Amino acid sequence: MRFLSSVLALGLLSACYAPAEPGANISKVAEKSAKKPCRVAGIDIALECGVIEVFENRTSNAGRKIEIHFAVLRAKSDRKKPDPLFILAGGPGQSAIDAAPLVFGALDRINRERDMVFVDQRGTGKSNALTCDLGVEEDNYNFGDNSRLVVDVKACLTKARAHADPTLYTTTIAMQDLDDVRKFLGYDKINLWGASYGTRAALEYLRRYPNNVRSAVLDGVAPFNLMLPASFITDGNAALASLIAECAKSAECAKNSPDLAADIRMLLAELKRRPREVEIAHPRTAEKIKVTMTPTVVLSAIRGALYVANVAGLVPHAINAAVKNDFAPLTTLVFFINLAVQDQMAIGMHLSVVCAEDFPLVEKLQLPQSTQNFYGAETIEDTQRMCAIWPRGEVPPDYYEAVKSDVPVLLLSGGIDPATPPRHAQSVLSGLARGKHLVAPHVGHGISAQGCAPDLIKRFVEDGNADKVDGACLAKIPRPMFYQPPTAKS
Repeated sequence: MRFLSSVLALGLLSACYAPAEPGANISKVAEKSAKKPCRVAGIDIALECGVIEVFENRTSNAGRKIEIHFAVLRAKSDRKKPDPLFILAGGPGQSAIDAAPLVFGALDRINRERDMVFVDQRGTGKSNALTCDLGVEEDNYNFGDNSRLVVDVKACLTKARAHADPTLYTTTIAMQDLDDVRKFLGYDKINLWGASYGTRAALEYLRRYPNNVRSAVLDGVAPFNLMLPASFITDGNAALASLIAECAKSAECAKNSPDLAADIRMLLAELKRRPREVEIAHPRTAEKIKVTMTPTVVLSAIRGALYVANVAGLVPHAINAAVKNDFAPLTTLVFFINLAVQDQMAIGMHLSVVCAEDFPLVEKLQLPQSTQNFYGAETIEDTQRMCAIWPRGEVPPDYYEAVKSDVPVLLLSGGIDPATPPRHAQSVLSGLARGKHLVAPHVGHGISAQGCAPDLIKRFVEDGNADKVDGACLAKIPRPMFYQPPTAKS
């Protein structure tokens, strides 16, 4: 079960659709293609779903072919703009089509005049997904147990190899597929919107196809040198420190948790000495289940909560309850992250990206050691085990170089994001001559749907000029209040 919590590297954009029938040949690398009306759960209007067929090995243009699935939400206006908005999902491992309802809610203003195109990146969704059976229906949900990690990864690899070469599911190769979708749909220039890992994909597309991009929106920037999951040691500790500091400033939170940091450390120390098996009601099914609580479980629960400011506000109460021997709130947070990963992540594709693109840099790191940190070197141990098994693809020689472009780019960051905080966007900004970085100080991972952000994005895409976008309103988005349990009446 630790396999699940080990792979939440960047985060998810937290629908099914009918696959299209094959059609006529259109090119050497995209021979099978079709479009037809379809429905996506969560969107109440019809889309056009389609598929193109490409060689899995795009270097040799020979051998196995795979299908790349996409869905197009046509512009509402009769006088629509010629340049659509292409959506690049997070993870890595999330289906853009499955995430369409979440994205549409934030970007529907753009859809009035522009098509929106959702492409399932190779290895995700319907595009030859590298999914894994993680055996989540165990009697005991021991999220902290890594004893089966190697067995699970080997089984995942065996399943993937039955229909795929995992070394061919890297970001650069996937962006070649994306450009084939663009050509098939007949678009000249496109606008890009990427969140989390999708920002890395967007930057790679911008690097390889600069003449095809009109503008790009990058929400929660994940640069090429992010070095998952090692970056979370710095960024996760910073986000947790911010939460602890805010609790101290809140009269009610400080009253119930006068020393949140000490409570967390005490709980971790106690569970390290004696892991606890507790019985709770499953938050999805309400059935009674057993969960083994360990320090890994506690830190994973906090880690998942920090992504979403509203959920992060539950952490002090969950820790306070656990210290008093009530683990139900904390285990609810555990399931918050693990069920999201289970439902939305193609684990094999995630490993193909992280093991080929991030972990080679992580292996060269001297990790910081500090007794004051909550997250430390153990953060990378599971990924190290997984990447020792998972085959690694190749990346281009210039892959880790900063992207240089004069295309207008709007970069968005959440000030309390534990995965892609503002420092990562700043590192990318230097190469973007027409880039602008906006920060929402009190928001976590992903800000496109928050407060005034949808209007800012719409204005930017309309004008194609980041200089005209004033992000001062983002500072007005408040940090959610900490959860306080109801006071029992005497």
